[in-house]
Amino acid sequence: MQKKLTVPEEYCKMRLAIFIVTAMLVIICTTSIRASSEDSDSGSRTYYNKEKEIKKISSLQKENFNKPGNNKRDRSCCNVQTPTFIKERMRKYPSGECKYLPRSPQKTSFFEALETCQRLGLRLATPYSQTRNNDLYAILGGVLDVWIAASDLGSESFFYWVTTQEPLTFTYYGGIPGIPNNAFNEEHCLILYAPSGYWDDIQCGNYYYFVCEERTC
Repeated sequence: MQKKLTVPEEYCKMRLAIFIVTAMLVIICTTSIRASSEDSDSGSRTYYNKEKEIKKISSLQKENFNKPGNNKRDRSCCNVQTPTFIKERMRKYPSGECKYLPRSPQKTSFFEALETCQRLGLRLATPYSQTRNNDLYAILGGVLDVWIAASDLGSESFFYWVTTQEPLTFTYYGGIPGIPNNAFNEEHCLILYAPSGYWDDIQCGNYYYFVCEERTC
């Protein structure tokens, strides 16, 4: 015959069950927080490694592109041929100066945009003149902000085209006071701001759309 539990015994068993469940929840929550923290740290490491990587790429580009006989208009770091199916999707800029690939379907960081274009044998949009900036603005329809291939990661306040290793001889900040302003000492890459077509400096790890163009533009 099963022994009937007294009130104190039932109470103790109930408290023990509550304690076990609570302990399990604490373990689960602690594990989840630790994993989240590790992911965040990993993301930060990736971001900063990317900055170091692009500085290294820039240094190698500068060393290689200054050699006699190199094509000064084709300074991509990767000698990759553009796949045929990509070439078939490319269109002429309104000015007819060169071809571009329609805007990316999703937003990425500056580094990912740069690398994606290079993997396709193209380069990130490099609007080095008013005409080219007008072209880029026109195909975007004044709706979406996009990365352009300019950065001052190598030297603060000295922006250059990462795709050609040349300093900016044309800029389009639109006369806005204080731009570029390097807010919080973290804005080292440029975007074309869609509503106006003006440029603005922004954190390289932020996410924006981008446009790839021919390397020989």
